[in-house]
Amino acid sequence: LMLFVLIILLTPLAEETFFRGFLLPALVSRWGFLWGASLTSITFSIAHGSLGIMIPAFVIGMLLAWLYYQTRSLWNCLLVHSIQNALALVSAFLT
Repeated sequence: LMLFVLIILLTPLAEETFFRGFLLPALVSRWGFLWGASLTSITFSIAHGSLGIMIPAFVIGMLLAWLYYQTRSLWNCLLVHSIQNALALVSAFLT
C-alpha cells in the first residue's frame, strides 16, 4: 500500500509540481516553449537516474509539457503521470 501511494500519488505530485509547475514556466518565459520544454524534459529524464529510461522519460516530459501548456492545469499532468506510473508498477509486478 505504501509503495502504491508513493509511486502512483506522491512522486507524480512532487515531480509535476516542480517540473511542470515551477521549472517549465520559468524556462519557457526565458527561452520560449520549445527550449524551455526541452530543458525541463532533459532535467526530468536525468532525475529518473536510469540510463535505460532517459529517452522515454524525456518523451513523456515533452508530452506533459505540451499538456500543461494546452490546459494550463497541473491536474491533467498529475493524472497522466499517475496513470503512467501505475501501468509501470503493474507491469513490474506481472513480469
